[in-house]
Amino acid sequence: MNNHQLTETGSKIASHLLAVIAGLILVIIGLLLSVPMVGLPLGIPIGLAGVLICLWGLFGTTTQKPVAPPHA
Repeated sequence: MNNHQLTETGSKIASHLLAVIAGLILVIIGLLLSVPMVGLPLGIPIGLAGVLICLWGLFGTTTQKPVAPPHA
């Protein structure tokens, strides 16, 4: 594994980990906003967005064009 592949793999792991953390934070914010009835219209969409972001972080993939191997 060369440095480019290592950097690419590390950035994919970091972006997915960041998405999971951000999704969980949004879910918690959505739950806290939904406790009072006044915050319910904001809490539901924020919480659902957090669930979607968290699911992308866990199961999603980034679509990239395959890179051609370098010619020697």
